[in-house]
Amino acid sequence: MDRINLTKYGFIRRPALDFSDDGSRFRCYELDGIEVSYLKSNYGIYISGHSTPISGGMLKYDEYSKLPHYKALDNLNGVDDVEESELYQLANDIRAYAKEYREAEAKLEYPSEEEARSYIEEHLESYRSQLYELDAKLRLKALWNLSEYKIKDLVHYSKSINSKINYLEDALKNLENYIRTNRVEIKQRKKPDTWYYEECLEILAGEK
Repeated sequence: MDRINLTKYGFIRRPALDFSDDGSRFRCYELDGIEVSYLKSNYGIYISGHSTPISGGMLKYDEYSKLPHYKALDNLNGVDDVEESELYQLANDIRAYAKEYREAEAKLEYPSEEEARSYIEEHLESYRSQLYELDAKLRLKALWNLSEYKIKDLVHYSKSINSKINYLEDALKNLENYIRTNRVEIKQRKKPDTWYYEECLEILAGEK
C-alpha cells in the first residue's frame, strides 16, 4: 500500500515525538491529545495508538483498559494494509476514547492531604526502621566472611531503601503532586515494600 497522509483524517503531525525502533523511523501524530505512531514498511502500514494522553494522564491501567473504546486502541498495534474506511473509523475510535478518558479522569476521587500525610509517614517509619535494624545487624556481622558481590548487593539494597526515604521526604513537601500520582495506593493503604530489606536479611543469614 502507498504511504498515507494521516493529516487528511484529522491527525496533527508531531515531529518532536518521532522515534526509532529496530532500525525503523516512526512518525508521530496526535488526535484529541492521543499519540499515534506511524510506519510505512515493505510489509505494509504499521499504526500504533498510545493509551495515555501526550500531556499525561491520571488513570491507571485497570481503569482506562475498561473504557469502551480502549479495545479498539489496543487492537491497533501491527495493523497492515490499512484501508481508507478503516482510517476514518480509527479516527472516530480515538476521538471517542479520548473523550471517555477525559470524562473518567474528571470523576476521579483523590485522598485528602491528611490521608496522604498519614500514609507517607507510615511508610517513612517502616523504611527508617528497616535501615536501623540492618545497621544493627551489620555491626554484629563479620563482613569479611561475605563475598564481594554480596557486599555490593547489601550496599545496593540499603541505598534503595534510603532512596525511598528521600523520595517520601520530598513528597511531604509536595503533597498535591504525590496525591495525584499515588491516589490508588493511598486509598488502598498499600503496605511498605520490604523486598530490599528481606534480601539483606537473607544475605546476612547466609541464605543467598
